[in-house]
Amino acid sequence: MKRFFLFSIFLIGLITATISCKKEPVSNEDNNTPIDTVQHKVYQGDLINPSSEEQQDFYKKRYDIINGNVIFENIKKLYNMEALSNVHYISGYFIIRGNYNLTSLTGLSNLDSIGSYFFIEHNETLENLNALSNLTSVGGELYIREDYFITNLDSLSNLKYIGEDFSIREIHHLKSISGLSNLKFIGGDIYICSNWYLTNLDGFSNDISFSGRTVICLNDSLSDFCGLKPLLSSIQDESDVLILYNLYNPSLEDIMNGNCKQ
Repeated sequence: MKRFFLFSIFLIGLITATISCKKEPVSNEDNNTPIDTVQHKVYQGDLINPSSEEQQDFYKKRYDIINGNVIFENIKKLYNMEALSNVHYISGYFIIRGNYNLTSLTGLSNLDSIGSYFFIEHNETLENLNALSNLTSVGGELYIREDYFITNLDSLSNLKYIGEDFSIREIHHLKSISGLSNLKFIGGDIYICSNWYLTNLDGFSNDISFSGRTVICLNDSLSDFCGLKPLLSSIQDESDVLILYNLYNPSLEDIMNGNCKQ
């Protein structure tokens, strides 16, 4: 309930600010107003695996808010996310999964808030998350998994709020999470597992409101846990911290006492 209340306050402020600077949509069917004067358009309903033609139509209509859920899953000819270039808010969940030719998230640079969870999963040729540089809030879980060629999370430098769990799993080329330096709130648990080249957790060294479980496992090169110290400072029960099968596996006591790296 506390998480929902905090996110509601955050979201109300965001939407109020958005609406206050937007104009109501103008229909081109009734007048000669050019399409580029339309400042605010809401897509009502879910956007599920749109065809190439449907993506083009969505883009041309310049929707900037989606009042529903969005799924782009197993679309063979999906190379980027340009269909969503005007979207800044999705009220429901957003899934990008199993798109084997997706190399870039170009088109999501205006996206600043997602009301529910956000899954970026099993996009085997995805090279980076650069287009997410304006994302500030994910109301549910943020789940990034099996996007093998992503090397850092620098594009998430404006992300401040994750309402539920935060999972980074099987990003085999991930070397740094320092881009999380502005994260302020995680409402669920943290899972950092099976990221072969990750060496430290410095992205968590800022002041983050967090009281869930922390699971750090199977990161073959991870030997520096010092960045976790601020995050874990309020944890009372050592069973809420599970660290195993990494290059170094300190206990909660080790981390808090400064024996946090090898």
